[in-house]
Amino acid sequence: MERDREAVAFCPGHISGWFKPVFIAAEGLPGSVGGGIVIDRGVGSTAVPSDEIKVTCLYTGSDGSVLKTVEGSSPVEHALKTAGITGEIVTRSDLPPESGFGLSGAAIVSSLAAASRVTGTRLSKEQIFRIAYETEVSLRTGLGDVPAIAGGGYVCRRSPGLKGEIIRRYDMEQPIFVLNFGPLPTAGVLGEENAVKRIEDAYSGSCPGSPEEFFRTAGEFSERSGFVTPEVCDVLSACASGKIPAFMTMLGNGVAAYGSRAFAVFRDFGTPEEMHMSKTGFTGDGGDKK
Repeated sequence: MERDREAVAFCPGHISGWFKPVFIAAEGLPGSVGGGIVIDRGVGSTAVPSDEIKVTCLYTGSDGSVLKTVEGSSPVEHALKTAGITGEIVTRSDLPPESGFGLSGAAIVSSLAAASRVTGTRLSKEQIFRIAYETEVSLRTGLGDVPAIAGGGYVCRRSPGLKGEIIRRYDMEQPIFVLNFGPLPTAGVLGEENAVKRIEDAYSGSCPGSPEEFFRTAGEFSERSGFVTPEVCDVLSACASGKIPAFMTMLGNGVAAYGSRAFAVFRDFGTPEEMHMSKTGFTGDGGDKK
């Protein structure tokens, strides 16, 4: 099969508003149900042919300048080995890692898509999603991000896994602002004592019918889950005073808020990141931004 000399793929990220771990007996895999927003920012991956697997992760500023370089990525390397393909991969994101943006899942999906083209393997989207999902749950880097980014919109995952029931809505038209206070590794948080019980107690199982209802449901989960950090609590209080819909990003040490008024509130606490809902999710090429 024809190979590309270089291939580029982009995968949107995903912000979780609420979730609950669920074991998928039929597949023998863990998963989750919950709600989240597929966003128009995520991870772009560039692949060139190589007989070995080499992954470099670049984290950039909004102007494209490289702020941090990380050699190696366990999730991406694991996925490539599972797929039986090699390549030299460079991932690039202007969002911080381990901060609730679903970047590990996005990096796996975009890297598999790009690497499969330079090796001539040409994995289907379904194969990419399956490998990415199994990698995420086995390494405990994510539970529901991959099923969400397989499409766009703000989502309600009513049953777990790639084949689970997902309700997608697309009327979240206003900007989303996110303020982040640093990394909060998923595996570490889920390993905390009583973490799963707190999640189960906080989970409502509702599927919002509007953006405002989505943020309200996510905000209620933030309060009940017990994950809110002092920094996040201060921002959520300020948003509540200004009647701005907001919630703690799951799982990240940050806050997501809806609408242009959030920018002025966030600016008092740090530098806000602006993003929008992605209407497509991952489409399989380098231009999946909207």
